[in-house]
Amino acid sequence: MNSAIGLIGLGTMGAALAFNIAEKDFDIAVWNRTTQVARDFSGLQGFARMDDASQDQHGPWAS
Repeated sequence: MNSAIGLIGLGTMGAALAFNIAEKDFDIAVWNRTTQVARDFSGLQGFARMDDASQDQHGPWAS
């Protein structure tokens, strides 16, 4: 999955934000310091898991 949106941190606020973004039919890549949390999200429709927080970055800010 090629996600246009990436989210780092799936705590209380990050998880709610991720669900809200996915609910609007955007594909979202997620990363969390606790890898199991990110794995749990990647099993849901619309979510992909980043192995590294810098993975799949593109645009003018990416190196």
